[in-house]
Amino acid sequence: MEELSQIFSNGLMPHGYCIQWKPALLWLHVVSDGLIALAYFAIPIGLHAVVRRHGELPFMRLFSLAAAFILACGTTHLLSIWTMWRPDYGVEGVVKAATAAISTVAAVAFIRAAPHILGLANIRELQRAVTVNTQELSRANEALRAEIEQRDQAEKALVERESRLHSIVDTAVNAILTIDEQGVVESMNPAAVRLFGYSESQVIGKNISMLMPPPDRDAHDGYLRRYRETGERRIIGVGREVVGRRFDGSLIPLALAVSEFDTARGRRFTGILSDLSTRKDFEKQLADSLEELDAVNRALEERNAELDDFAHTVSHDLKEPLRGIQTYCWTLVEDLGEQLGEEAQTRLSRIQTLAKRMDAMIDSVLEYSRSGRQNRKKKVDLNDTVQEALDMLSVSLRERGCAVDVPRPFPEAECDPVAVVESLKNLISNASKYNDKADKRIEIGWEEASARPLTLYVRDNGIGIEEAERNAVFRIFSRSQRGREFGEGTGAGLAIVKKLVERQGGRVWVESTPGKGSTFRFTLGPREP
Repeated sequence: MEELSQIFSNGLMPHGYCIQWKPALLWLHVVSDGLIALAYFAIPIGLHAVVRRHGELPFMRLFSLAAAFILACGTTHLLSIWTMWRPDYGVEGVVKAATAAISTVAAVAFIRAAPHILGLANIRELQRAVTVNTQELSRANEALRAEIEQRDQAEKALVERESRLHSIVDTAVNAILTIDEQGVVESMNPAAVRLFGYSESQVIGKNISMLMPPPDRDAHDGYLRRYRETGERRIIGVGREVVGRRFDGSLIPLALAVSEFDTARGRRFTGILSDLSTRKDFEKQLADSLEELDAVNRALEERNAELDDFAHTVSHDLKEPLRGIQTYCWTLVEDLGEQLGEEAQTRLSRIQTLAKRMDAMIDSVLEYSRSGRQNRKKKVDLNDTVQEALDMLSVSLRERGCAVDVPRPFPEAECDPVAVVESLKNLISNASKYNDKADKRIEIGWEEASARPLTLYVRDNGIGIEEAERNAVFRIFSRSQRGREFGEGTGAGLAIVKKLVERQGGRVWVESTPGKGSTFRFTLGPREP
């Protein structure tokens, strides 16, 4: 006991005196022992985490001894730090003795377990082989399962396809019947039941000829007989019109298409029939409508002829008094000019001007009523058409000092040349008439488009048209505010152009900048999709 008390006595000096409390040396020992202890304590914690995650492992007793040994080693290093200031060497000795005991037991245990550990590699190889065999067996099972699933899916798909096929046949709008090589009906869908008025039991097992009137019945029997004898396939894959006979004996026009397929019981034929009754009724109505339309067109032609005669008569009757007024005014000016005052002469001149304007308006109305009456579309060279319009206006263009430019040759086009000439003539005439520039210029050309028809244009550098007036100028006798200042024209030219162009299915429009000029465009027919 005395020796034991001496071990734990405090009469000793701390370990720091041995190194003379030199800071560098002191902290070198303290920090090193601290880090070693920290590492020793971390290792058992890691081993414990591995065991918790993977459960029971081989040689768990060795794991426990190793953890105890490492913890004891860490504790000795902590006590080395403690004795640096406190001389508890007895405690340190006891801990070291315990560490020695634990390490001895651990060493003996490791030596005894060494053969088992060395044999562990063979066990792992065996486990690996078992794992490989298990994986191969699993793959084989998966392949077998996949094949079974594929077969199940194929069977389900086949059943589903048959069900879908039956659903399609049963819900089809057209009548569908299947017959054998003898013409015996094997199946018919609900649409066929509705079409012919027979129940399935009345038709299935009977010859298809029962659904045909005598002439078609004999022909069908002949088709089948020739097919059996010669293999001639006159009706297979060919759509044709036939006549069917309903249960009540009424006849119905039908469209028939026949297809052929092979089965284990021999060849079979499927007939698909559509009721043509509605189409036949529509065709009859259409024929009747066409006859009515022809009658209306003839009546319209007669009416147009009457209107032409009426327009001529009205034109003549209206122009006759106008000519009298013009002649009377001219006679007054010639015979009594010197006797008339200046105001009277001015008024007579104004009357003559108004009479001439009225005469021009009557001509415009007559021309407007005739415009677009006939459609003479044909393939024409537009260069000739443009030149014809320019030739007709050559004198007025020269008198007004207008320069005309055609930037490039025109293509050929399908159009009514008379309507195009009249349209160009009116547009070119307006371009030369309503121009206040000293250098009057007119450009005539065409524009390419992604879709037909062709677009022609007439561009000028004249007075232009205000935006608010651009639609109104195409109405008969309508003129722009600025255009009225020029005094010429009746306001019918653009209305005539619009009527001519629209009668051909085209359209006409204007783009203009007041004071700088206008561009009139029109198409040679309707826009193609």
